Formats: sequence, structure tokens, C-alpha cells
Amino acid sequence: MNLRQLQYFLVLSEELNYHKAAERLFISQPSLSIQIKNLQTELDTKLFLKVGRHIELTKAGTSLATSAKKLFEISKSGVGKLRQTLKLPSLYWCAAVVHSFSRADDIFPTS
Repeated sequence: MNLRQLQYFLVLSEELNYHKAAERLFISQPSLSIQIKNLQTELDTKLFLKVGRHIELTKAGTSLATSAKKLFEISKSGVGKLRQTLKLPSLYWCAAVVHSFSRADDIFPTS
């Protein structure tokens, strides 16, 4: 699991519509479907149920959505506090955040 998959999952859990979520994320619908399928496979559980033409969160999906929201809130808060403390220029701060997210798989290995 990586932060991108969590972000995709969170947006889909808010939209409950693959097309709208993909548009909001600026990605293709098949790419979103693949990432969600990979996440469900890795977690070995269904996060969404297909009900006719709509989707709903499962209990596991609801639990993950709650945890993911908290994770992103903590992340934003921590980065904001760090930025204020260091008084970093915006471009430097953005580059540092991108770099840290690119290393997240090294810090939190999935296997």
C-alpha cells in the first residue's frame, strides 16, 4: 500500500463513482480501477460493493476511509508545522514533500 493508492481510495470513497473520482484525480478510470483492485488484493478484502450502477463502502472500506482521513490530516498538519518552524520557501517545501513521498515505500516497505 502506498500514499497514492490511499489518496485514490479516499477520493473514490467520497465520490462513490469511479468516473467522478478519476476526473477529480486527473487520471483515467481504468488506472483508478487498477489501483483500487491492487489495494483490495494487497489488503485481501473488498473495500467497495457494487450495487447496480453504484458502489458502496464495505465495513472494511469505511474503517480504512476513517483511518486514511486521519493519516492525511496528520500529514498536512505536520508538514504545515514544519514549514512554519523552518520558514521554508514554497518551492523548497513542495520539493521536499514530493521527495519524502517518493521515499515512502523505502520507509514503509509493503513486503
